[in-house]
Amino acid sequence: YFEDAATTGNETAYRTTRVGAGQTIVITFVAADPNPEDQVTLFVLEDPGVPPNMIVGRSTCTPNAEAQYICLAQDAISAAYPNQNYTVDYVSQGSSACQRATLDLTWTPTDADVGLSFKVCVIARDDSSLCEGQGPPDATSRGWFGETQCADISVTPPDLAWQV
Repeated sequence: YFEDAATTGNETAYRTTRVGAGQTIVITFVAADPNPEDQVTLFVLEDPGVPPNMIVGRSTCTPNAEAQYICLAQDAISAAYPNQNYTVDYVSQGSSACQRATLDLTWTPTDADVGLSFKVCVIARDDSSLCEGQGPPDATSRGWFGETQCADISVTPPDLAWQV
């Protein structure tokens, strides 16, 4: 099951849910970039695609009124340099209007979908080409691609109850 999608194998990147035929489900994907000046966009992957009649919303920015640091640290070199444990962390003074983004999927399965399962996968990309050619395969001239996140949707028969 988990080997079928192009992810790192992290099972927390999957959400399994059930929906009854005729019921509407809304699935919201959220992504945020730790670099506050980067802009994030979410994309639905063509493979595996989406179920028939699913409505795919636009990737929508969640604007920041001010810099909201997800990741904030400073480089520090002590008097012991170069004989010290040296780590490089990231500091930014900027903020992007689209550091965080959401994408909604809305779907109402039909009776014909009962007993079927559909996997829908989304990936986030920032707009930074800073790491292109530096080694990571997910860093491209168009930005850094995050881990694929998927929703596995199983369609159940309608849950009917008679009220007297």
